[in-house]
Amino acid sequence: MRLVAEGYKWDGRGSLQARVTLLAEDSTPLFEDSISLSKQASRHRFAQTLLKRFPQLKGKDIESQLLQLLWQAKDQQQEAEEEIARKQGERRVSQADKLVKLVEENDVELFHTPTGVAYARIGIEGHFEIHRCRSQGFKQWLSRQLYLSEGKTPNSDALNSAIITIEGRAIFDGKTRVLHNRGAFHEGAIFYDLADEEWRAIKITPEGWQTIDNPPILFCRYQHQKPQVEPQHGGDPWRLLDFVNLRDASQQLLFMVYVEACFIPDIPHPIIHPHGEQGSAKTTLLRLVGSLVDPSSEELLMFARDVNELAQKLYHHWVCYFDNLTSLPDWISDVLSRAVTGIGFGKRELFTDEGDVIFQLKRVIGLNGINVVATKPDLLDRCILLELKRISDNECRREKELLAEFEQVKPQILGGFFDILSKAMGMYPTLQLKALPRMADFAHWGGAIAQALGYSVDDFIDAYKANIQSQNIEVLSSNPIAAVLLGFMENRDSYEGTPAELLDELGQEAEQMKIKTTVKSWPGAPQVLTRRLNELKSNLRQGGIEVDTTSGARIEGKWKRLVKVSRTETVPTPKGMQNTVDTVAPLQSDTEPYLRECNGIDSNIVADGEIPLQNQPECNAIGQSATIARKIPLQSSLSEESSRQLGPQQSNDSYDKLHTLWAEDESAILQSLGMTKEQAIAIWDKQGRPVIHLGPGENCYDLTKLLAQRDIKLEHLSAIKEWLEKHQGWCL
Repeated sequence: MRLVAEGYKWDGRGSLQARVTLLAEDSTPLFEDSISLSKQASRHRFAQTLLKRFPQLKGKDIESQLLQLLWQAKDQQQEAEEEIARKQGERRVSQADKLVKLVEENDVELFHTPTGVAYARIGIEGHFEIHRCRSQGFKQWLSRQLYLSEGKTPNSDALNSAIITIEGRAIFDGKTRVLHNRGAFHEGAIFYDLADEEWRAIKITPEGWQTIDNPPILFCRYQHQKPQVEPQHGGDPWRLLDFVNLRDASQQLLFMVYVEACFIPDIPHPIIHPHGEQGSAKTTLLRLVGSLVDPSSEELLMFARDVNELAQKLYHHWVCYFDNLTSLPDWISDVLSRAVTGIGFGKRELFTDEGDVIFQLKRVIGLNGINVVATKPDLLDRCILLELKRISDNECRREKELLAEFEQVKPQILGGFFDILSKAMGMYPTLQLKALPRMADFAHWGGAIAQALGYSVDDFIDAYKANIQSQNIEVLSSNPIAAVLLGFMENRDSYEGTPAELLDELGQEAEQMKIKTTVKSWPGAPQVLTRRLNELKSNLRQGGIEVDTTSGARIEGKWKRLVKVSRTETVPTPKGMQNTVDTVAPLQSDTEPYLRECNGIDSNIVADGEIPLQNQPECNAIGQSATIARKIPLQSSLSEESSRQLGPQQSNDSYDKLHTLWAEDESAILQSLGMTKEQAIAIWDKQGRPVIHLGPGENCYDLTKLLAQRDIKLEHLSAIKEWLEKHQGWCL
């Protein structure tokens, strides 16, 4: 059976009327009725009537044949109209052709990105905007142009057909241009997108910075982005420290350099990772930095469920800060590590079999949590760790007041950062560093930024290396394999054996150290141990352990892999961590360090980190005036007179004597720790017996053994006391 129609007629309301007949196989009419083919309700009623009379029919087949009759009628009508227009010497122009013509008439520049995405640069009310050709914004602009031209709105078919044609012209006829998110290098200058309605940008050069009304084709935009405030020349970037809970001088310098580097595109940026107990303003720190660098309606992000969703989230944001984390799955750690140094992600385009969507990105990333959540060595190696202390009740401020005050001074802070960046751009080309640490591009720019801030390159490198040292300590103390291996090698100079033998030895050592081997992070097979050791090689090397997993030997007629572990000389502490103390003083001041009196020791010789500063301003809390810190070498603490009296050799001996004081009895240990040995061991035991860092290249793997010794260095007791005070509250 089949349906035929005749007597097509368009009524005044735009409805297509027709007489539809159901024919049998021999073309005998079985049923006929007049319906409105262009209305779904009318077609549905006709189909229901047929199904009641002829149950053997299928509803989908009836609906499909009615739609075919409708399309045939429309084609016949269009052919008739075109024939009339042809006879009259006129050609009928479709809506799709009109839409494409409007793009040409409005001087729209069409181009595409290296990944083959089509874009259009359109002029709107005196400024230019850049939109993806398939975006809702471009479709709305195109529809508006047709309405302004003819007073008509395009139908969806015409609009989609026009978009396909426009995309083709952009890809095959347009130029290839690279688009950026928030910041871009262009012709020796840094451009920063203000993301305002006028599509303005800030142009920064070594000569200064200025606001540009119509910047080059550089930026694409996303809906979450918020407009940036208008920066002011001559601002003060240091005022940012008034709103964050950073009290350590070296952390302040490293933090300021990091924030400044966030405005520099196309370099790997370290992952900022504030951590600390509740109430230490970790979230506030990330929120303020994000607002200053990349204002967004999504201030802090949550991790997506899979790699593709996370890649898209990272692609749409320049600053990607993730808040209130307790742990990171391995796959997220891997994605973040790659997103820092630059990576391309690809996924299948919707409704296609072979189409791909490519994300190429290099982003500014941050994490925060009570504990350090970046535990994988390759991710932690890219981090800047900032340990924050809890803000006391009398220093707390309401968030609404704090943010309101920050918004008031934000133009001055932002302008100050642009001033510093301009100076750093002038210093960067001639800056020479003796050695570059990991994240070398950031370190090179950091040296220039430090100089622009009024510090020396060494000040920054010292602070950065100290932070790298803290990363290594975190890896060695939090990773069970590293902790057990360090304990295993404590009384050995070297070890050689197969991975299976070493895994067995480490299992026994872990049992003695009361470290669980049933956790997921503990290797369950020899080959897994080898992979874990490869990941930890650089960290173990800094801890004085060299690991070689590439050797092999023939044992009992079979070739087997060997793991060689050996102790190395203690790694020298980075410059700036030795023989220096942090003092708090105005940057422009020549204030000399204050010295304390030491019993039995010359008062001009001081212990590292034990100088009480007289008339020292209190460390800033959030909302108070920040104090700029500088480092004063300990050696400079010796007065010239004292050096002449002691002589060069005697001076060094006295300094060495200070650092080799020993606690020789129970009362001295009790006084140094502020608690008994048993209480200290109980706290250490409840914390899972972790590794305690005692100083450069020195760690405590068994507190029970250490406290059982006859003589203990006072500086070791001081480090243990600091660790106990930090963790005592968690064990009560």
